Amino acid sequence: MVDRFAVRVREGKDVDAASGFCRWLLTTGLLEMLRANPSPFPLRCDGAGLALKVRNLIADCGEQYVNPARPKSVEFSEIESINAKLAVLMEHLPSKAA
Repeated sequence: MVDRFAVRVREGKDVDAASGFCRWLLTTGLLEMLRANPSPFPLRCDGAGLALKVRNLIADCGEQYVNPARPKSVEFSEIESINAKLAVLMEHLPSKAA
């Protein structure tokens, strides 16, 4: 979820939601619990890495609040969304019969 929010924030979207989610993670103690109990198997649990991502995302949100007019990059999630819409349109077009 944090990675997806990072992409959205770089696009200039969902900044408030990302900031709120990250601040919630910081205040709940969940990151400390994950940091104290790392696990590589069966489910990878890297609390320290997640905490770093959360802090970086909060910083990115802050940059968006300070300078919202900066040029926004089109990230892969936006391209995925466009491709999904095109796929739906293609399904409804009649195919050429040979």
